[in-house]
Amino acid sequence: MKNDCVKCFQRISEYLDGELEDKTCHEIDEHLRQCAECREYVDSLRKTIQLCKGTAMEQMPIDIHDRIRSKILELLCM
Repeated sequence: MKNDCVKCFQRISEYLDGELEDKTCHEIDEHLRQCAECREYVDSLRKTIQLCKGTAMEQMPIDIHDRIRSKILELLCM
């Protein structure tokens, strides 16, 4: 792995989260324009992030804690 790739890889989470200074973002943007391997990696991370955001969180039943507690007590008393 090239030195530029390592630098890019080390900051990629911050880059995708928009937490880097403009100068650093521009450096990573430039690297991604020139490096197909890193660009593919970042694209795959972006797709993964979008899939995770698009997945609805299932709501737990309101009484879930009571039901779990009851089941545990039931099993302990056996």
